[in-house]
Amino acid sequence: MEQMFRQSEKPSEDHRCSWHSKASPNCTSFSSSDTTGKWCIFVPPAEVDAAWDKIKGALEENQLRCAKVSTALRSMGRDTHVICVYTQDWADTQDLMRSRNVLRSLGFKDEIGYKRDIDTRNGGLRPRRVVLSGLAHMPAPCFDQALRRCYRRPPICRRPVC
Repeated sequence: MEQMFRQSEKPSEDHRCSWHSKASPNCTSFSSSDTTGKWCIFVPPAEVDAAWDKIKGALEENQLRCAKVSTALRSMGRDTHVICVYTQDWADTQDLMRSRNVLRSLGFKDEIGYKRDIDTRNGGLRPRRVVLSGLAHMPAPCFDQALRRCYRRPPICRRPVC
C-alpha cells in the first residue's frame, strides 16, 4: 500500500512521502517497544539510493529485520539522509553484532550509532556508541553533525509510513 503513495521508488526523488520502509519476508510484525532499537546510517543525498538498494537486498535475503530511509521530503534542508536498520532487542549484543556485521559486509564500514527506541520516545537525540566486544553501552559524542537531527518518530514496519 505504501508504494501507491510514493512519487518515486528512489528516496532521493520522493517529495510525497517522508519515509520508505521495508521489512524482511520473515518479519511478520514489528513494532517499536522499550526493547527495540536501530542502527542509524547517515548518507549524503548522492549516495542514498545506492545505499538503500543494498539494505533492501539484505532485507529480501532475511539478513536484516526491518528498515526505513528518509526521503527527499523528509531530508529537505539537510545535508544527509538517514537509514534506520531495526533490531528486536537492544540488550541482545549477539543480534546487534550480527546485524552490524551484515551492514559492514554491505560496505557500511564507518562508525555508526545505535539508538534505542525508548531513548527516541523520551526525547534523546543522539544514538549511542555500542561497545559490542564489551559489556557496556556508553553514550558518545555525535559521530556526525546529522546525529543532532536524528528523527524522533520510530516506525512500525507493518504499517505504511506515508
